[in-house]
Amino acid sequence: MAPWMVRTAGQSADDEDMIAAVQAFNPLKYLWLRGLRRSESLHRILIQHGGSLRGLTIEPWDTNYQNSGLSTRYKYPLLNSHDVTELSGSCPNLQELRLPIKRRGGRPRECDIYNAIGQFPQLHTLVINLGCYHWSDCLNSQNDWAASFRDTLINAATDEDLARGIWDLIVSKQSTQSLRRLRLVPFGAAVYDEEERDAIWKVSRSFLVTCKTCMGQPPDVMEIGTEVWDFLGLPRGEIKGSEHWSSRLKKVMDNLWPLGGGWEVESEEFPFASGPSHCSQS
Repeated sequence: MAPWMVRTAGQSADDEDMIAAVQAFNPLKYLWLRGLRRSESLHRILIQHGGSLRGLTIEPWDTNYQNSGLSTRYKYPLLNSHDVTELSGSCPNLQELRLPIKRRGGRPRECDIYNAIGQFPQLHTLVINLGCYHWSDCLNSQNDWAASFRDTLINAATDEDLARGIWDLIVSKQSTQSLRRLRLVPFGAAVYDEEERDAIWKVSRSFLVTCKTCMGQPPDVMEIGTEVWDFLGLPRGEIKGSEHWSSRLKKVMDNLWPLGGGWEVESEEFPFASGPSHCSQS
């Protein structure tokens, strides 16, 4: 589905003609949706195609190139755990899934979504685009900016423990234990200015989690997408130009990662890093 949307003031409506066009197809095995905004539109499409789908991609769309006078905005349906539960019921035969999830600091609202993903009985390949941005059009002071960007960094910080924790939440709810591959890809840095993007890239990483053949063994967790760092000859996490960051950015970074420390996600400021148990009861 191409990213053609109704041009309303809030640009929150989906094009009814496009939805109708997708609904008019014979039941599909694979479907790629890009630029869809509302979960209601997704559910309407899946009434026609959900039962036959083996693969579904819901791609977050960066609209910056179309709205040069506006800040970058990502367009995708903000799915909650109830939406994902409905999705699993509509697509009982789904084997491959890609969907965007907005990170919320590992809080129960976020973890509930991972639990709901475990309800897909045949799912074996999963890609999650983790939305890390926490922007607002109403940042009236330096303190507002610092608090907002601090949340962004917490959401962007990804490591092996986070990847393993998300995997564990999903498979703990999957009775068939069919999941074999999970890929985690953060996004959202493009919303920010250059120095802020650099800071986000410093702490965000992509991971591939794969199931071992022996049941009961912990999964393999591997960082992926490191070729650019190798090509530039830079150690992972060192970005040229960080010494020129503004004082306000340095203050936020030093608050989360004190000088002299590494970029590992070990602070209590990152609740998911200590494991998923804190939200398994939600």
